[in-house]
Amino acid sequence: RPVPWAGRLVEGVVEAAGAEPYVLGANRAGLGAVHLDGAGLYAGWPGLHLPNLEAFADALLAGRIRLDDPRLFPFASEAPR
Repeated sequence: RPVPWAGRLVEGVVEAAGAEPYVLGANRAGLGAVHLDGAGLYAGWPGLHLPNLEAFADALLAGRIRLDDPRLFPFASEAPR
């Protein structure tokens, strides 16, 4: 069962530690990333937003997204060259 406040807690810990948001960090490392955001906490961030891993897997299997989908790399321009 999802815990609605858990995302905010994790986000607060990450920000307090000075870490980059996960998708930005993944894109900087050349990795595609998706916001698993069932509570809509990252609705304002660019990229692909899905409620959970099951929805991501279903979208992949149904062909609605591909692993090279540009929505998985909204911060690719931030990657080191």
